[in-house]
Amino acid sequence: MKKLSGFFGSVLFTILAFKLFAGSVTVSWNPNSETDLAGYKIYYGTQSRNYDKTIDVGNTTSYRITNLSDGLTYYFAVTAYDTANNESDFSEEVFITLAPPEQPPVVAYFQAVDPQTLHLVFNKKMDPQSLKTISNYTISPTIQILSVEIDTSLTVVTIHTDKHQVGKTYTLTVQNVKDLAGNSMENPYSVNYSFKDQTPPFLERISLLNSETIRLYFNEPLDATTVTNT
Repeated sequence: MKKLSGFFGSVLFTILAFKLFAGSVTVSWNPNSETDLAGYKIYYGTQSRNYDKTIDVGNTTSYRITNLSDGLTYYFAVTAYDTANNESDFSEEVFITLAPPEQPPVVAYFQAVDPQTLHLVFNKKMDPQSLKTISNYTISPTIQILSVEIDTSLTVVTIHTDKHQVGKTYTLTVQNVKDLAGNSMENPYSVNYSFKDQTPPFLERISLLNSETIRLYFNEPLDATTVTNT
């Protein structure tokens, strides 16, 4: 094999897959036709035509490069070498910027609106089908979830339930929901909540027991201290 300038000048050199997994790319190129071909080397780095890394990949025309940093631009070129260890000039250069990894969705806000309504707000647009799946939400102690609504932003969820008991603590758990890119929540989301009694008691009726005693009937149990001191 002769050492020729532009050895790969007319050879197609492409990136087959921008990103197979986080921090990796696969590069491929057309094979050289010379009979004494021994293999190829991939040169790459974060500066154009200034490569600080080299991989001898042997006699193959596709190779996956790993341990790349997301968010950086990498430049790639290939050379061929023959059985006498003569090496060609660089191929045409290609480059790729590895996008930062997608962050999993999280619940950014929760509100227990009333004993039959809960609100969730996610930090990004979500897959509507996974949001509407009732089995992705559970309440303990058990409260039946009747329906789930999502607004047009695909971030706000309204959960309609059977009536909660005032003063009791419940736990809502959300899991298996996905964003539009198909990323699932990293961990199930759980939050404790309760509803305070905000309705004042009222007197329903009065019963005269005798000339010195009356009995008062309220609509709900009262605090014993306030009743005795009144």
